[in-house]
Amino acid sequence: MKALQNPKVMQGVMGAVQLRATLQQNLESSVQRMAKRFNLATDADVRELRRTVRRLERELEAQKVAAQNEGSNGAHETAR
Repeated sequence: MKALQNPKVMQGVMGAVQLRATLQQNLESSVQRMAKRFNLATDADVRELRRTVRRLERELEAQKVAAQNEGSNGAHETAR
């Protein structure tokens, strides 16, 4: 624990954390460039597509329910 109180040790730890973050960003941007170059979907692309599909499925289900409600209301109106 005393080592963490040493400013030089803390500087080294912070430097390592910053280096890791920088390397991660560089790797992610390189992967995105390569994916784009080879016309491949990235993880972010797949996540976005999944969100879009879920949203469209919800909208479609809402439209089906609305159509069923209109159909049942129309049937009651004509039966009177």
